[in-house]
Amino acid sequence: MKLICKVVKSIDEAEAFIAVCENDFEKRLRAAAHNALSRGGRFITLSGPTCSGKTTTAAMLVDELSLAGRRAVVISIDDFYLDDLHFKTDNEGKLDFDSVKTIDLECLSRVVEALRKGESAEVPIFDFYSGRRSGYRTVVPEDNDVYIFEGIQAVYPEVTTLFGDRYTSVFICVYDDVMFNGVYFSASEIRLLRRIVRDSVSRNTSPAETLAYWDNVRENEEENIFPNADNPHVCIDSFLMYELFVIAPIAYEKLLSVSATDSGYALANSLLLRLAKIDGTHFNSSLVPKDSLFREFVGSDM
Repeated sequence: MKLICKVVKSIDEAEAFIAVCENDFEKRLRAAAHNALSRGGRFITLSGPTCSGKTTTAAMLVDELSLAGRRAVVISIDDFYLDDLHFKTDNEGKLDFDSVKTIDLECLSRVVEALRKGESAEVPIFDFYSGRRSGYRTVVPEDNDVYIFEGIQAVYPEVTTLFGDRYTSVFICVYDDVMFNGVYFSASEIRLLRRIVRDSVSRNTSPAETLAYWDNVRENEEENIFPNADNPHVCIDSFLMYELFVIAPIAYEKLLSVSATDSGYALANSLLLRLAKIDGTHFNSSLVPKDSLFREFVGSDM
């Protein structure tokens, strides 16, 4: 359990608190990068449950690895999604973004094998708005390359087996529940708040739709993600102590759109009651650094 005791009285104090939290995360990330490098090998898998900050962390790892003289190439496993007609897997026809059945494993295998041999690889590009593959990009290997395969599915055995024995597994997550002034949020609820805002901002998905699929997401995490991530080589805690103050008013406003007829109404109402007690008076998203992991969820223009 993380207890947040910080109370700020001005925008300046809020900005200073955000800077301290960002610096703390940078230290955790730098340690993770050095740990991964010390293990050797050309492949890194970066995984974690939804809205743990994988995408931004991958970009930050690129910067850290470049300081060590290595060119790091990020390959998102999201880009290996099959077209949407192939992964409407539940009885209600909801899109399943999280199970291994959504991934074109044959294509992923070809890419990994080409890079292992030092050959150019054609990496697909997936467009979330159309729900289909939109093209390819060419990755041309260099001698000092490190390849970061990032995505929820990077922890699944069907994926990790493609890398053989010489790879480093990095797992990122919100590890602890959070309490502020008696208001409690579980670690998974922190990620849910991130996902509600992110989906609305960048994935053209309403809060009602996000909540409707949340039980499926959590079920997949408990069945397929956490059991396969019980012993990663490197762990990163992505929670930022200030984030609840920034995201509370944004998530609150978005959750108001969930109606009593929506399947996620009870959860939305529970979140609304608690979010209303989080005072973010002196915090706003403009104070969040442009390169922060938290921008992955609140967007760049909030």
